[in-house]
Amino acid sequence: MSKIRLLSILLLIMFLMPLYPDINQDQNIIHDDADNYFSGKRLSDSAIVNIFRSIAPMTFNAPDVPRFTFIGKDRKFYCGIGGFIKGTISYDFPNPIENPLYFITSEIPMNNSHANEGLYQMSAGSSNIFFNFVALPGSKYQVGGYVNFNFENDNYGLSLQYAYLTFGGLMAGYNYSTFCNEEAAPPTIDLEGPPTLPLILNTVASYHYDVKNWRFCIGIENPLTSATINEYTALCNNVLPTMPAYVQYSWNDKSSMIRASAVVRTLQYENLASENRKYKTGYGFQLSGKAEGEKLVTYFQGIGGKGITSFTQDMYDQNYDLVPDKRDEYELKLVRSWGGMLGFQYNFSDRLFASATYSYQHFYANHYEGGEKPWDEQIKYLSYTVANLFWYVTENVTFALEYINGIKHSMGDVTKNNNRIQTMIQFNF
Repeated sequence: MSKIRLLSILLLIMFLMPLYPDINQDQNIIHDDADNYFSGKRLSDSAIVNIFRSIAPMTFNAPDVPRFTFIGKDRKFYCGIGGFIKGTISYDFPNPIENPLYFITSEIPMNNSHANEGLYQMSAGSSNIFFNFVALPGSKYQVGGYVNFNFENDNYGLSLQYAYLTFGGLMAGYNYSTFCNEEAAPPTIDLEGPPTLPLILNTVASYHYDVKNWRFCIGIENPLTSATINEYTALCNNVLPTMPAYVQYSWNDKSSMIRASAVVRTLQYENLASENRKYKTGYGFQLSGKAEGEKLVTYFQGIGGKGITSFTQDMYDQNYDLVPDKRDEYELKLVRSWGGMLGFQYNFSDRLFASATYSYQHFYANHYEGGEKPWDEQIKYLSYTVANLFWYVTENVTFALEYINGIKHSMGDVTKNNNRIQTMIQFNF
């Protein structure tokens, strides 16, 4: 464990220690006579739970409501701690992905030997611990905070997943892109999920405004560029932020929703002959959502644009936002892409459900010469199919089975596929 990581943990413990004498030993988050001094309202146990949940992420694999709650002075501050221990066992064939947590379709090996056509993997790296904070709950001054770690690093070291603050409609910190719709992501053991989803963590800031069933949101984000360059071009420092926005309509007591999202970004590179900075404007659109019925839940998504491959999780580091332009070797060209996803979840009961999802993503990179990655090795399309069964054995224990098939097709018309069968057991605390 590094000195910085150890220091961070010690500081967190020191921060929580003063709250210890105020821990509620009666297992009630708030007593009946507890008043909120700023709003004049009394907050029930369920009200605090709902506040914690409103601060937390909306993804299936991110815990929201803490099991343990520390109560601060005058009950104006609450710190919730929780998480889960999760173990997975998986078997891949015939082109294994050497990653037990993430089935990354774009990383299916294209030149796998016959001697390595199967791979057995075990991991507890997706185990998780999180901290959910709220100050002045229920008032117009309410401030929320959420920090989440899993253990996917080498030797199961802490890996930061979220770290952000909320204040009214403001959110700032390390979180998923505003272009992303977390609620549209289907449930999977696989931490990656469908490749078309823009589930990319970044340093972000956003503001949303709610009017009845409508939500309007705009944000700015740290610019990220993933490009293939040649000997005549080079990437240069980004000087403008990425700007996403969306409008969302919810119904069925906000358990169902549809969202239209857009993103505009400026990608910059250098023409090495003239030493001039060049600008390309990338843009993307997305329609996504979730429709929840009595037993059936439907997840859907469609996405398209130019220069936005780094927004989709399987492609964000594949150097595919820009590629060399065959018409001018000193220029780079935006890559056009589109994709979609459709998934269904059927709830047999409160404790048992099954789901199935299909996702497809297509790319259009014109033939070019040179570059760090040859054109014929670039990806033409990806497909991802997943089916699973989740069983909540008890309130604290979850068991699941899952099958995944991924297909990767290159510009050189080479196709490879991989299958994964995996199981999971999870204990929540």
